[in-house]
Amino acid sequence: MLLARRIFSLEEEAVLVEYLLKASRIGFPLETSTLKSLAYDLAIRNSKRVPDSWRTQKSAGKDWLKGFKSRHSQLNIRTLEPTSIARATAFNKTNVGPFFDKLKQLYEELSLTPERIYNVDETALSTSQKPQKVVAESRVKQVAQLVSHERGETITMLGIINAIGNSLPPCLVFPRKQFKPHMIFGAPPGTHGFFNPSGWMTKQLFVECLRHIHRHVRSTPENKVLVILDNHESHISIEAVDYCRDNGIVLLSLPPHCSHKVQPLDRTIFGPLKMHYNKAINSRMYVQPSRKAPDHP
Repeated sequence: MLLARRIFSLEEEAVLVEYLLKASRIGFPLETSTLKSLAYDLAIRNSKRVPDSWRTQKSAGKDWLKGFKSRHSQLNIRTLEPTSIARATAFNKTNVGPFFDKLKQLYEELSLTPERIYNVDETALSTSQKPQKVVAESRVKQVAQLVSHERGETITMLGIINAIGNSLPPCLVFPRKQFKPHMIFGAPPGTHGFFNPSGWMTKQLFVECLRHIHRHVRSTPENKVLVILDNHESHISIEAVDYCRDNGIVLLSLPPHCSHKVQPLDRTIFGPLKMHYNKAINSRMYVQPSRKAPDHP
């Protein structure tokens, strides 16, 4: 009965195990969500017949997962903890120390210089500004403020900086069914725009972001760059692992649930960016109050 549920041959499962170990070596924990996602990627790549539920969820199913874990008990695959609990307990020397050990090892092995070390991270930008504090008479209980949209749309921005403070043009994901060039009018030269109805990053779009990075940094297998990122599920796929291997991009994931403490873009860049972005929208609304703000930054 178990054999009837098998999706992969023994050889194909060995390939999957190797991808899992590669993901683990660059800091992506061996969690069930990562395993099921990579299994789906491999099945689609190899044109395997899979249950409809796999295609709907874009992830392998529970029955397959149970069988795989029983066949590969040597892999320490764990279930994801709730984020709020994990965040409260994850930032400690035991979890964070190995990341810096690996960073030091890569720095020495690859003879990296600071301009070849990058951090990438996503943040959300809304087309509706956050209301600012205003001064009003004490007897006035409610103060109205002109806003661009009552309910804004969310655009995902992938920021890209290196260790000497230089940045690459960002990637923007718009909540649209197609991309139009005017959406990035006025953006930094070289900005790359994508579309996704949800406005979120996906595994497929992240591979395109890796191509964008490669075009700018000109990395090769002989002259590698290091890209530090968080372990969001959109960042790890078989296609991403293969593209990085072939084009001299070495990925290193931050410790799980610690990006709010150790992610450079999160700690130093995105806060000021959003403050100035919000001020720019406010200024535009005061100068041209009758003009509807665009549906993109």
